[in-house]
Amino acid sequence: MRVGVLLGKPKEEISDSYCKLLYSMSAAHGIELFMFELKDIDWERKTINAWFYDAKGEKSYRKEASFPYIVEIYAKAVAVLPQIISKGMYMECLLSAFYAMRDKTQVQEQMRKVELDKYLINTHLFKEIDIEIMLSGYKTLMLKPNISNCGRSAYKLFRAGKKYTLSHKHKSKTVCKKKFYDIYAPVFSRNNYILQPFHNFTTNSGNPFVFKILLHRAENGEWRKISVNAHVGSPEGIMSKTSEGGYMVTENLHEWLEAEVGGDAKNIIAEVDEIAAKIGDALQKQHRLRINCLGLSLGINRDRDNALKIIEIDADPEIYAHQEADVVAAKVQNWKDMYSKREDLLAKQRNHKFI
Repeated sequence: MRVGVLLGKPKEEISDSYCKLLYSMSAAHGIELFMFELKDIDWERKTINAWFYDAKGEKSYRKEASFPYIVEIYAKAVAVLPQIISKGMYMECLLSAFYAMRDKTQVQEQMRKVELDKYLINTHLFKEIDIEIMLSGYKTLMLKPNISNCGRSAYKLFRAGKKYTLSHKHKSKTVCKKKFYDIYAPVFSRNNYILQPFHNFTTNSGNPFVFKILLHRAENGEWRKISVNAHVGSPEGIMSKTSEGGYMVTENLHEWLEAEVGGDAKNIIAEVDEIAAKIGDALQKQHRLRINCLGLSLGINRDRDNALKIIEIDADPEIYAHQEADVVAAKVQNWKDMYSKREDLLAKQRNHKFI
């Protein structure tokens, strides 16, 4: 059984520990695993100049491989799907996806189709919206990269008269209107930032926090929660980053919610579960790929009666590093399930309109 992981970025930019873990678990289940980029494919010969690991899973090396049984779409590699499909690779390989949805503007459209409008945050691309109109309706805005994990940071924008204040991590800078539009606005537009109203996703102590939910799709097609955690940032920060002085709540979440946030913890968690279930099914239908894991970020707006809001939908295991082993185990099991039904799934895939 051969599985090829199609990378959306150079292999050297992907966590080496994750690659080794994926390889070792695959090998333990008799799966021949390799990684490759689109440029590594020889379409005429139907071969791939792939990356393999040695017997101990410690060193990677190049070797020619035939087309795999399953192609795992990893991270931004979903962008090259049209080329994969137009070349006919999908006619021979099952397509699987660990990547779901990173484009925050597209999330809005997908969620409206499953009646999740009330959980959405009003979102616009920086370059496509009149900032002054947004600021007239909201006191404070959030500026974020539209596609996450791009090495760029989030900012908070506040306007007072003709002065604009940008806050980033523990620092802030106030500039005049002309300087903001001449210097800062072009950078946000060029880097594809989005604008959202600021939501008060904080604890009683003023710490920003979000729920991180990890889901796995079981063999019967139902979505199962692997975990629900709270990621809490430092009071001085604007994001719930545990790496910048924050912490993570993995146990006794109900008690922590009642103490730090207030409200009915039981009902909040039940609503989180309901949202998670709907999102999993919606993305599966929209993408027409075998999506088997999803990561969700949800916030509680303290200024709106603890209303839940969808912040981000993702399926990159690197953002859930503390559970890498669980994620990889779920992935490997999913490949085995797919392989056991390979002919039936291939037949359905050939008759599906992917693009």
